[in-house]
Amino acid sequence: MSQFNPQAINAADNILSSPLRNNFNALQTLLNGGLGQDQFADGVLPMTKLTGYIAPTSWVPTYGGFSTPPTVQSALYWQIGKTGFIWIRNSGNGTSNSTSFSITNLPLTPATGSGSGIDYPVMSAVDNGSGVNTAMAQLAAGATTINFFKDQNFGALTSTATGKGFEFLLCIFPVN
Repeated sequence: MSQFNPQAINAADNILSSPLRNNFNALQTLLNGGLGQDQFADGVLPMTKLTGYIAPTSWVPTYGGFSTPPTVQSALYWQIGKTGFIWIRNSGNGTSNSTSFSITNLPLTPATGSGSGIDYPVMSAVDNGSGVNTAMAQLAAGATTINFFKDQNFGALTSTATGKGFEFLLCIFPVN
């Protein structure tokens, strides 16, 4: 009988015990074969063999509502079966006189049967140059756009040029 790969166990432990921003590499280790080949003999199927598997892939988000968009540090998407993942980390806020804020070119499309949309809390959001703890992002079913709001009531952002954006966003959603 094979044993678990210590690298996979450590990666899983790190994901569960630390802030998300420090654990993308651990998550990526799990997605890219963190379980050793010896588990395949015991009936555990490596991720790369799953139907609908798309390995973590870089992309460049297109932001709407900005004269100067936020600075993207990294943006990845991947798919495991019928579950899509989008991860974005920004390293700087954008400049805007608009109350809107969106990403318009998502590489994966949410399933059309997933209701009116999926809402996500936004980590380290900024509106009008100040931190916002209640910011939300909404991913509409069947759409390739994420819209951002300053609060859980989907309030519009401030229309000033002093800065808006977010540091991290992770969306997990059903795909067709």
